[in-house]
Parts: sequence; structure tokens; C-alpha cells
Amino acid sequence: MSHNHPPVLQIVGHANSGKTTLITALINHLTGWGYQIGTVKHHAKDLEMDVPGKDSWLHRQAGASPVTLITGNQAAVFYPTPPSLDLLLEHYQETDLVLVEGFKRAPFPKWAVLKDGEDPSWAKELVGLRAVVSPKKTKGWPVPSYRLNETKAMAEAVRRFINENG
Repeated sequence: MSHNHPPVLQIVGHANSGKTTLITALINHLTGWGYQIGTVKHHAKDLEMDVPGKDSWLHRQAGASPVTLITGNQAAVFYPTPPSLDLLLEHYQETDLVLVEGFKRAPFPKWAVLKDGEDPSWAKELVGLRAVVSPKKTKGWPVPSYRLNETKAMAEAVRRFINENG
């Protein structure tokens, strides 16, 4: 595992479990306290992010890799195939923490977001499970558990994580 990057915390769970809501709440608290937070979102399906026929798209079609598109207000780096999470994290050296949504099998510390009433056995098998988040308080976990609305308490826990791993 490369250490060219800040601490990484993965937020994992099934669709519509509240992962994005949790991540945005954590970002709001942490940036309010002065931290710079980066994110990586894993989207399972194929999606063309560039504009077919435009210059940067043509550069990729010709075989360039990676291709960076810089506009007046943003920049994007395009890889022809999804790179490893470790390689992506090298873009995050200026941040205090990277919140990663998805990549369940990656080796970083994870918080599992459970849907109400779902079978939680998938979360018990995760490598690096550090906390469980669900709509209702859950018991019997060997890690801290939070209710989805306890955002300040969770952000405080993430702040401790940054300070211990930064």
C-alpha cells in the first residue's frame, strides 16, 4: 500500500443506504473545522464522462493515457481503464482525509452503512471495519455503532481518525 496519500476512510454499503448523505454531512462538519477533504466515488456501471468527438476524447481514442482536461473552472484526469485506488490517491496529497465511497475489497479502514432491517452479515466480513452506521442503534458489534443522524458524533470520530493517522 502506497503512503503517498493522506488517511483514507471508506464508506461502504448497499444502494440507498445513506452513504452519500453521510459523506456530505461528514464533509460539512470537517471542512467547517478547517480540514481539506477529498472524495473518491466508485460507480459500478460504465459511464462516458468526456464528450465524444471533442479533443480530449480524441486524445484518448488515439491511445494517450492518462489525459487531463483543464477548463476555466475545473480539471479532470481521464484514464482509459479504471486505475487502482492507490494510483488515484496520489492526486490527494494536499488533503487531510480521503473519503472513499465504495471499493468494498480495498484494504483501508471502513465504516459500513446498513439499511434498516437488512442482513448485516456482509459487513461482518469486511476487512478493516471500524464503525457501523444504521437508521437505528445496533448492538453486538465489536466496533462503535452510530445512528445515521448522529453526524456530529461521527464527524468527531473521523476527526480523531485524521489526527491519529495523518
